[in-house]
Amino acid sequence: MIPVSFGTQTTGLVIRPAAYCNTVGYKPTYGDINYNGIMPNTPTIDTLGMMVRSVEDLALMRSVLLEEAFAPLSPPAISDLRIGFYRSPFWDQADDDMQAQMESVAGKFSKLGASVTDVELPGIDASFENLHGLISSFEFSRTLSWERLNRYDQLSPVLSQGRMKDGMETTYEDYRVGTVRLERLGLETDDMLDNYDVLITPTATGEAPEGIGWTGNVLFNSMWTALGTPAVTLPIFNGPTGLPMGLQLVTGRFKDRRLFNIAEALMNVH
Repeated sequence: MIPVSFGTQTTGLVIRPAAYCNTVGYKPTYGDINYNGIMPNTPTIDTLGMMVRSVEDLALMRSVLLEEAFAPLSPPAISDLRIGFYRSPFWDQADDDMQAQMESVAGKFSKLGASVTDVELPGIDASFENLHGLISSFEFSRTLSWERLNRYDQLSPVLSQGRMKDGMETTYEDYRVGTVRLERLGLETDDMLDNYDVLITPTATGEAPEGIGWTGNVLFNSMWTALGTPAVTLPIFNGPTGLPMGLQLVTGRFKDRRLFNIAEALMNVH
């Protein structure tokens, strides 16, 4: 119906729904795309992204938003790529079918000549989700301070008794310990990603959940949002009921155009 849709990602609300809906999704490097005019949630992490029909559309829209000349895609040869297969500390929470699809696509890229190796991120373990939650809750409760102080009784319990409550119970000292840790992890991740052209990792635990009560698990998204790295999801496989699932690609910060070129190359051989 439309060629492009914008969205904001603080945890996973661009990449994950894009994967669920069989579209190409893109979360830029943190801070690349100006989001003035958008109501903030967690300013340290909030990122404006988009959902489009093709990788070429991503390249076009990024050029428009940055007010620079359009650079046509230049996909590299698959055999030239160094691909890191990142299962993450949350791999055991991915559905069996998602795990199988990821293993299959990694094997396919390897057969096409790419160097595919398993990787781990330095300092990243299952506690990272708590780090993201600590920073997000603290900032969220203060960003919405007017609503909290003037319209608290009109907020949904999910907000007032969830992230907002957690944020008000978080001390400034703990918040600053968290932001310093995140800064260090970001630099360490940058160094590690210099050894790879791209990482492949799940977009979500599996297919979209049934109903409208829950938008799905964010475990495979929030890490990249907090670390500020660009991410793209490609609609290249389906789940056990036929619903779409996506392959998430990640590169180091400020390598968004390189990510588009690699995404196009991988999309062409899926």
